Amino acid sequence: MEDYCKISDGTLLFREDVTDAIIFIPYRGYEIKEIILHDGIRTIRDTAFDFLSNLTGISFPESLEEIGEKAFYGCSSLKRLFIPKGVVSIGKKAFSGCS
Repeated sequence: MEDYCKISDGTLLFREDVTDAIIFIPYRGYEIKEIILHDGIRTIRDTAFDFLSNLTGISFPESLEEIGEKAFYGCSSLKRLFIPKGVVSIGKKAFSGCS
């Protein structure tokens, strides 16, 4: 996981040179409360962040265009997110099971 992201104080942060897509994050076993995606990330792939039961907030970049199917499925503690106006596609059940 250190190749492209790190977890610090419950926040998942990505390296600045990760610019295209989040495919799968090996987060199992970590207590992630917040995800911060930097500008330049355009796509969040299917099931990328599913079942993060402690996740309360997501910071999407303005560059985001697509959120895949079930990307945040089962994130039952999610309370805060803002979807940028540039998002043109949100997959089926992307936020199912969220509060």
